[in-house]
Amino acid sequence: MRIVVVYGAPMSGKTTYVNEVMQDTDLVFDYDALTQAITNSQYQQHNDSAHKLVMDIRNKMIDHAKQITEGTLYLITTYLSYMLQDKVETHFNTQYKQMDTSLEACKRRLSVSDRHNKQHVMQVIHEWYGKYIYNKGLIDSDELTKETKRLYKSKDWHTLRHMALERDNHLCQMCLRKHRYTDAKLVHHIIYVKSDFQKALDLDNLMCVCSKCHNRIHAKDEEEVFTTENVERKVRTIKL
Repeated sequence: MRIVVVYGAPMSGKTTYVNEVMQDTDLVFDYDALTQAITNSQYQQHNDSAHKLVMDIRNKMIDHAKQITEGTLYLITTYLSYMLQDKVETHFNTQYKQMDTSLEACKRRLSVSDRHNKQHVMQVIHEWYGKYIYNKGLIDSDELTKETKRLYKSKDWHTLRHMALERDNHLCQMCLRKHRYTDAKLVHHIIYVKSDFQKALDLDNLMCVCSKCHNRIHAKDEEEVFTTENVERKVRTIKL
């Protein structure tokens, strides 16, 4: 089978795209849909007890796709992880489809959706665009440095910072994802100021974090960060 990895931000239309192009002989792996099916939980509600089982199913489906010739296996994912690439790159017919939906379009779709965890999804949307689009091209100049310093001294920033802390209940949002409750002292720009200064005062682009998580996000030797990784793999992308 041909293997096509379809990746993109939440609300970028990954599932819709796959539904439109799938044929009768094709298969699809959708982490969120499968987790919901086997746990009877809400859509996109992470379940630690089901995670390993769902990953095992994904790997079995990839192994199956490598052994037969007919059809296409679509793998729907948000992030293009090295672990997934290592698993599919050994197959001679693997392709990648990155959704090209804009950040603003994803935000608009989220605002009118019935997702139960909109704040978290909004954070992930900004994280995705930071990782794959904006934070790949950091801009550094004396003028930008001066603007950034003025920003952090401004009344607008202090007001927005307070709003972010109140919204996030003064809790680190990264620790919350691991079911840990840690006081947040810092407000992090998900898409960096040096990537797009226009998003510096966008509340949706802010996330409250503890100092440990903030340092981890910015550490160059960490793999799970929102900036460009040190080694970038070439992938065979396909178009709609």
